[in-house]
Amino acid sequence: MHHFAKDMRALINSSDLFSDVEFLVGKEKVLFRGHQCILSARCLVFESMCMERARESGQPDGSETASSSSYHQQRDAQREPFLLPDIDPQTFQLILEFLYTNCCLLTPDNVIDVMSISIEYEIDQLTKLCEKFLLEAICVENAAEAMQAAVMFDLNSLKKSILPFFEENVVAIFATRSFQEMSAEALVYVLQSNQLNIDEADVLRRIKDWALVNSTSLGMPLSEVALKVAPHIRLPLLSPEEMTQLEMENGKERFIPIEQISSAWKHLALKSPLNSTIETTPRKGTRPRNKDGLVCK
Repeated sequence: MHHFAKDMRALINSSDLFSDVEFLVGKEKVLFRGHQCILSARCLVFESMCMERARESGQPDGSETASSSSYHQQRDAQREPFLLPDIDPQTFQLILEFLYTNCCLLTPDNVIDVMSISIEYEIDQLTKLCEKFLLEAICVENAAEAMQAAVMFDLNSLKKSILPFFEENVVAIFATRSFQEMSAEALVYVLQSNQLNIDEADVLRRIKDWALVNSTSLGMPLSEVALKVAPHIRLPLLSPEEMTQLEMENGKERFIPIEQISSAWKHLALKSPLNSTIETTPRKGTRPRNKDGLVCK
């Protein structure tokens, strides 16, 4: 098997007479050569691309006879390189390695890019390999990036597999740079969990920090950036003193909708189990407040 993979790897980007398809990849238009029969057999998207090119070039089927001149014209038309400007050349090299040898060298730095292309080109085996790599390499520093990828690509199994690690290490993960780069959709998925090992006052601070960073980078109002995420902060878990402080700070920034703050005050006033909702459900890390609403250390 080792020798087979080695022999197949030697065919990647080979300039031999048998290569019959070319790609110009990335903004730099790096040239890659390949073999239609291999790429088509391993990837339905490449098969579709090659078949469409054959139809456009007027390649004759078995019932037609082409002259030598027209044959060469058709072959030249088929050899016109495919333009793939949005793919990084190093990532494309890894994609080709997998298609030719059924393996490629994944690293924490390249796995997200490789997975993105594998999903776009419907290379399911490689997508699963990337998911497995992400789970095995999960740590505080890359957990937010991994969760972002799982949500962005709608990989439900990966989301569910990453979530327990995220829940247990959420305080440290929320302090990473990758957390600041998470989308609102990814944060909403995480904040729906009751098992987050963090107090709601800390959730509030971290989400506000996230919104401030993204408000600046996107040039959008703070309230607009936080629009989808803020409703998932469980304000009724805060003490009256914390709510009062929030109202004072929120008067200038409008980080939290007024209606959400009013609803939280109602919950705090009623304090009835009959009015229990997801907003009032404590998380794993929710610190107890005493009868006066003060946080117990």
